[in-house]
Amino acid sequence: MKTIREFEKIFADDCAHFDELSKFVEASEFLSLGWQRNGGAFVQAKNFVGVIRLPGGFQVEILPKLDAPEEKLRGLVVKMIRALKNFAGKKFLDAELDTARLPLYEIFIRAYLKMILELVKRGLRSSYTLREDNLNFFKGKLLVGRHVRKSNA
Repeated sequence: MKTIREFEKIFADDCAHFDELSKFVEASEFLSLGWQRNGGAFVQAKNFVGVIRLPGGFQVEILPKLDAPEEKLRGLVVKMIRALKNFAGKKFLDAELDTARLPLYEIFIRAYLKMILELVKRGLRSSYTLREDNLNFFKGKLLVGRHVRKSNA
């Protein structure tokens, strides 16, 4: 796993998975490919914060471009996610997650697993089909007035 900041460059000499990363750049809008005279080929993160996981398992964690330690920046990313209005998983990004020492990918996985656990505890929602009939037995809601009128007719 490689951790960088927004707009930071990953040079080919510094990354063993550079070929896989450069292939990902072609289909991505989060990274750009470039060349520098003294450094050679590089991949640069654009205006994006998050985690990119390549098919081979290599991960690039992109943190905000702020002058702070990585631990504080991960906590800041979690706070930004909590501030989103239409993000279903934000209530699971609570204080018990150790955001200071966990990579973002692990934080997202734990939040996802908490959501799944909550679903399993609550149970799957049953959907009933609405059906009205004049039957000889009672099942469901009794519509006395309608049944009396229908039976007398």
